[in-house]
Amino acid sequence: MGSISTGGGAASPVPGAVIGSHFGQYGVWSRYHTGLDFNGNSGDPIMSMTNGVVTEASYDGAYGNKTVVTLEDGTEIWYC
Repeated sequence: MGSISTGGGAASPVPGAVIGSHFGQYGVWSRYHTGLDFNGNSGDPIMSMTNGVVTEASYDGAYGNKTVVTLEDGTEIWYC
């Protein structure tokens, strides 16, 4: 896929997007929501929260379109 880098600091991964579901809320598909949902549109660019390598970009069932950024220490950040 490819390497990405950020300007540093934390920012919304989808500039201008509103949070649709918060971490810990009861979800439609599970009893405990394990992430933050940013409402965006198909084709909107996403910005990684930190430096890493895009290791996956595909459709993944209930997650929908998923982009995975893998950090140097092996941690994965999922953008779905």
